[in-house]
Amino acid sequence: DRDPGLDPRLDDDELSIIVAIELCHDVGKPVVLDFWASWCSPCAQSFAFLNDLDRELRGRGLQVLAINLDERPDDAKGFLAKHPATFPVAFDAGGVCPQDFGVQGMPSSYLVDRKGIVRYVHLGFRRGEATILRGLVEQLLAEGPEND
Repeated sequence: DRDPGLDPRLDDDELSIIVAIELCHDVGKPVVLDFWASWCSPCAQSFAFLNDLDRELRGRGLQVLAINLDERPDDAKGFLAKHPATFPVAFDAGGVCPQDFGVQGMPSSYLVDRKGIVRYVHLGFRRGEATILRGLVEQLLAEGPEND
């Protein structure tokens, strides 16, 4: 099992999404990629949901990865002290990844299939949306490698 929280390999202001996925993503696994910030109140709720997804679906091949966009890493670390993550978390204070993905708000979740193709983008987070998001993740997991 991996250590939860900040992955020291990913503590880099110039982090690119390709590097993040190469470091944390086993090829052939679907990914939930989440952009977040410490000042984002819905991010606390989304972290609880992402932890549930990670714990419940990691064994079926799901990879959850969160990219923090705070300018100061200490802000992110404070958030993670209150809302620990069971999945890898990376920093991108320089904002490279959100530009590449066209992030428009936080949290923003991107569901990426086994081939690395973004299949669904979800902006914001409300508890009632968890069932819908989980269903979309389950669909990606059900698409075995032979279906790609």
